[in-house]
Amino acid sequence: MVKKLLVILALLTILVNFLLISSTEAQISITDLSEIANRGPSLELQAFIFSDGSVFLQGQSAVDPDLPVKYEDGKISGLTNQLTSKKKEIWNFALSTDKVFDQLDVKIILPENAKLSGNISSKSVPFVYTQGKSLVIEVSDLQKDLDISFNYQVPLQRKENNPFVIVIYLIAVIVAVTIVFLILKKRKRQQKKKQKRKPKKSEKQTNLEEYKKKFETLKQTLNGREIKIIESLIELKGKAKQNQLQKFTGISKAAFSRHISALETKGLVEKKSLGRVNLIQIKTG
Repeated sequence: MVKKLLVILALLTILVNFLLISSTEAQISITDLSEIANRGPSLELQAFIFSDGSVFLQGQSAVDPDLPVKYEDGKISGLTNQLTSKKKEIWNFALSTDKVFDQLDVKIILPENAKLSGNISSKSVPFVYTQGKSLVIEVSDLQKDLDISFNYQVPLQRKENNPFVIVIYLIAVIVAVTIVFLILKKRKRQQKKKQKRKPKKSEKQTNLEEYKKKFETLKQTLNGREIKIIESLIELKGKAKQNQLQKFTGISKAAFSRHISALETKGLVEKKSLGRVNLIQIKTG
């Protein structure tokens, strides 16, 4: 009888211990699930700042971090001008989010040769180092929102002389000079041809003066309209188109043609046909 009681007591002890262990494990599992459920998203981000103030953001996050660039399928990517501002020669960079991240890893790369101006304002401790010619600022933290800002200055960039550009420039100058030279040479030839075709000014003046003397001698043999035609022709430097001379004298076309024929007969003018136009000029020979 006593042995049976001992066996029953032992079995009850084992059952109680099993129930206690199961309960403890269940509580642990519930706690773990609660921690996992309460765990916040992570943010991995790189910000490349260019010398003109534009910023290229690239990274990933399980939730939209509300940044001024494209967010799709957990990927962050895009160029923005909303993260920087400039006052005189000093640039300001400010990046922040309203969300708290379980894990935060942000890397900010400044333009080449840029220098920080003043202290960095950040909720997380920033780590600053040099990468090539650029300063890099990194912040890493747990259970924090992103909030960082700082001032920086970019030195004036010196334009480097590109040998290829210089060669192209020299070729362009040579071509331009050659074109100008050819144009001037062509104009000079044309002027020489015109000068050869045209009688010398002094010779024209001499002929006109001699014609005036001839006209004065024969003036008494001419009527009023013929005199008017000759005087108009002299005023027009010795030659003119027939229609131009007719309008200039104000004589009717029919009468004008008769008077021109009479003056041709008297050896005072000569008429030359230039296509559809007649040229009337003094006859010096």
